[in-house]
Amino acid sequence: MLIMTEKTSFARWLERELASRRVNRSQLAAYMGRRAQTVSAWFNDGRLPSTEVCADLARVLHVPLEEVLRQAGHLPPEPEYPEPEPHSIPEALRLLRR
Repeated sequence: MLIMTEKTSFARWLERELASRRVNRSQLAAYMGRRAQTVSAWFNDGRLPSTEVCADLARVLHVPLEEVLRQAGHLPPEPEYPEPEPHSIPEALRLLRR
């Protein structure tokens, strides 16, 4: 069994999602058709949901499946691209026109 001293990033993310919807863990389990112990394990034991369960979570929370899969560690984090500097956009357009 995995023992966690602090919540996983998935648990923190899910906690924020539930709070924003005013849904508690027991309600989430009921909406998903899962046992309350399963949902509790995500928060207490640091367990992560399977890809199939992620699909249920996405459906219940009305969020993109890709987001849930990323939060649960099934997909790599979305790459972060730096904001283009304002002066680089006209330069890029000029180069593309060549």
